[in-house]
Amino acid sequence: MLSATTARFFGYYPGTVALVTAEHSGTRNVLSVGWHTALSADPPLYGVAVGRERGSHP
Repeated sequence: MLSATTARFFGYYPGTVALVTAEHSGTRNVLSVGWHTALSADPPLYGVAVGRERGSHP
């Protein structure tokens, strides 16, 4: 059975669109992602899926 903390942490599906910021080689970017989820509470990890055909993928 899930604890109350775990249920609150992983209870975001289906969720809203998230805005993700990234920087690579001095270029900053903001992208919206629909495929995202909490991966771990300890350590805190959050995952997003970005398609290879998207301009933000590289």
